[in-house]
Amino acid sequence: MNSKFFDKVKAIIAADKPSKKDSAKSVTVVLDEMQKNQVAIDKQKQKVKDDISRGTKLTKHRISL
Repeated sequence: MNSKFFDKVKAIIAADKPSKKDSAKSVTVVLDEMQKNQVAIDKQKQKVKDDISRGTKLTKHRISL
């Protein structure tokens, strides 16, 4: 998560009576950030799967099973 999200949440918490609109905005920011992070994770997972299928060595050292 980035500092923009935390700044918005701090502003809402500091307010005496946070409105529903502000709460909805902060939830939207959280969900957007989570979605971006999930997309990045999915891309990384797919890259690793592709590397494994091509036989690429993923670490410096081979691990014997």
